Amino acid sequence: MITFHEGKACQFIAAKSEKDVLGNFLEMSEVERDTILKANAGDGEWVKKNQLIEFSPQWVNDKAKVVAQYTQPENMLIIMTLESVDRNAKLKEIEEKKALEGF
Repeated sequence: MITFHEGKACQFIAAKSEKDVLGNFLEMSEVERDTILKANAGDGEWVKKNQLIEFSPQWVNDKAKVVAQYTQPENMLIIMTLESVDRNAKLKEIEEKKALEGF
């Protein structure tokens, strides 16, 4: 799935079509993830970040201004522009402020 904002692609989600008994997509192999990352590297290079969450590897591509994360147990590779990451953080902050109004 590709998400667009103001006519520009800002998020790409890749997953296998097959699902397990819990309804999660089957796990992608490292070769499959690397192939997708390479195809979406642009002129930059993916650098694996130190993992905060053991089972969710993350990458950054500073030249292309994109980040990627492989989520588990959902088994989805998500690639997002840094602009999209910032926009989502601002939207979340606005929603949290609204939720706290009246307390």
